[in-house]
Amino acid sequence: MKKQSRTPFDLEKEQYVASPQTKKADMEDLKATEINNIFLEATIYKKAAAELVATFILVFAGCGAIMVDTRDKSLNSVGVSAVFGLVIMALVYTVGHVSGAHINPAVSIAFASVGKLSLQELPVYIISQIVGATAAAAALNVIITKVSINAAVNIPPGNPWASLVVEIIITFMLCFVIFGTATDPKAASGMVGIAAGGIVACNGLYAGALSGCSMNPARSLGPALIALNFKGLWVYILGPIFGGVCGAWFYKGIYMEE
Repeated sequence: MKKQSRTPFDLEKEQYVASPQTKKADMEDLKATEINNIFLEATIYKKAAAELVATFILVFAGCGAIMVDTRDKSLNSVGVSAVFGLVIMALVYTVGHVSGAHINPAVSIAFASVGKLSLQELPVYIISQIVGATAAAAALNVIITKVSINAAVNIPPGNPWASLVVEIIITFMLCFVIFGTATDPKAASGMVGIAAGGIVACNGLYAGALSGCSMNPARSLGPALIALNFKGLWVYILGPIFGGVCGAWFYKGIYMEE
């Protein structure tokens, strides 16, 4: 039978146990240290939780705004765009230091493509984001009455290929801005939340009528899963992923110093 290697903590624990002077309080402190070490090492779980909760909040607020406007005509496209932009800005400052505040599979894939996110973490990010978005859509479907979750489902308003091109361009813009403010050491400190929220709101003001302005596969997939409406969903998966990767590589190749 293969002998298991011992960690420095195991050796320290054996010394405590072997010592006749060991006190109950010392053992309790040692146990607390062991628990703290486990949680400090489990950073991927913290990141997953941050991405899940942040994506839930994004979809709940943004898609909730769409549904409320559909029902009450109280926000219009400007109000809906503002909600998406403001919630992104708030979330970047809230969980950016925990997970990077991707809140978007296209952004996570873009980060992974240039080596800013490990391939081991990438599936965890994407799954967390999709789960958060789907849970938010399910909650909205129950909470908001007299309007279907279908109101928040992204469907190409015209030619799906035209919507695909729009999604590629606006997600390129999003990731270009994110990389310029979040990953470049020469960028002004603390501006990523304002910049990311601003470009999301800006794109929403004009691209909503052109493509539905998703820029985020999880935001589109969550409501689609709850509504079981997958018409044109491929546009909002392929477009943002391709556009996001192009935006990341363009900024990295042109502006970032190795």
